[in-house]
Amino acid sequence: MALGQRRALVIGNDEYHTQSRLRNAVNDAHGVTQALRALNFHVKYETDLNGGVLENNAGQFVSNVHQGDTVFFYFSGHGLQYENRNYLVGVNAGQLTSANFRPYCLGATRLLENLVAKHPRTIIFILDCCRNNPFVRYNDAMNGHDRSSGFKHGLAKMEFDAPTHKSVNQRRPAIRIIIGFACASGATSRDRSLHDGRGMYGYHLVAQLTRRTNITKILKQVRTAVIRDSQSTQIPYVHDNGHEPEHLSDASDGFESN
Repeated sequence: MALGQRRALVIGNDEYHTQSRLRNAVNDAHGVTQALRALNFHVKYETDLNGGVLENNAGQFVSNVHQGDTVFFYFSGHGLQYENRNYLVGVNAGQLTSANFRPYCLGATRLLENLVAKHPRTIIFILDCCRNNPFVRYNDAMNGHDRSSGFKHGLAKMEFDAPTHKSVNQRRPAIRIIIGFACASGATSRDRSLHDGRGMYGYHLVAQLTRRTNITKILKQVRTAVIRDSQSTQIPYVHDNGHEPEHLSDASDGFESN
């Protein structure tokens, strides 16, 4: 593993202030935190944050990232997409419109862009927030008019098609970026709990993190398990701008390398 720190920000939001309270997000985030700490990540673990605190804590996390670090971001809660950019919803959100939603949300797309600008070695960016969203009104093609004002179901794709950010003088290496969603882009899933108070995606993610270090294989195994358990009604999204295995830990840490 290259020189640099292993840094993670893990957030779980359950206690939304309206009828949209969730059951599994905090448990999922706690499980991910424990698994990452066992892999020697420096983890900042937060729960039930409002929009302003989400923004502040994400900014502080970005400011601590340095070139060569391995960065892991995980959010479990409600998310939404607006004009093809993704946002993570704070627990203080009510009914959201295109005019008022930003103070209640963290811009996930912008967060990823800000992390890329810090030139870490690797970014793993996981959004477990494909649940049905009660905060906005969506485009309804059946009744023939657009009520969404730019909002769409689920999350928008986040893709980096090739290793990115080599500087002109080639002094900065390419950044490996691996992105995972709990379900397909543009899709939603129910907040179901099939495994001891954890969501389906969170349960399988934690199980794989405690078993092996190859994040590329971890996300593939999670995808397979969620498809199986949901009977193909939930299909996780994975995007990886590289081709080689990417390990979260050294072999000396005692985890499987496969």
